[in-house]
Amino acid sequence: MKQLITLIILLSASFFSNAYTLQYIGTIEAKKYNDVWESYFDADIDLYAGSDGDWSNIRLVFDMSLDTYNYDIVFSGMNPSIDPEFETLHAHLLKAKDWTKIARDNNANTNKDIGSCNVSGTKCKVSFVSSNGGKNIVTKIYIKEDATFTLNDDTFRLNPRQLDQLLRWFDAASMTAVLKRSAKENNQSDDLFN
Repeated sequence: MKQLITLIILLSASFFSNAYTLQYIGTIEAKKYNDVWESYFDADIDLYAGSDGDWSNIRLVFDMSLDTYNYDIVFSGMNPSIDPEFETLHAHLLKAKDWTKIARDNNANTNKDIGSCNVSGTKCKVSFVSSNGGKNIVTKIYIKEDATFTLNDDTFRLNPRQLDQLLRWFDAASMTAVLKRSAKENNQSDDLFN
């Protein structure tokens, strides 16, 4: 029994020894629809990123109906552009930006799915809606916890200005700079206790 407890303690210590702090980058105040009130309400999407130099995490925290939910893109190193999950979400958001210009220039009405952006434990889908001759444009991000019995799912609506802000934060070069700065700060903190 003592060996089992020792093993659990050692595994826990090694699991948490690679922990690092995620830095807050910003908040998008998106909209989501509430079926009960039959109205749209503000719902925050917070962006965090952090690294220890070996592993990095880009986290979107969605303000769900019941609680907040973390959409984590975890990858090796500090270059997000080589991670397929990051690149997929980034490409879908860029396509939504491109479609915004097309819809405005052509007074177009459309409702199209762009694609899925699933990560471990989370289903995600990006879609695009343009109505009123291209005057009302929304990029939608659908998030659902990938579990059997869950109520954690919502659709977040971003206007073109909010989409542009998210894309500025998701720029691979600026995200790499944030991750490198985070790794430096996290490693300096770790060195204090060696």
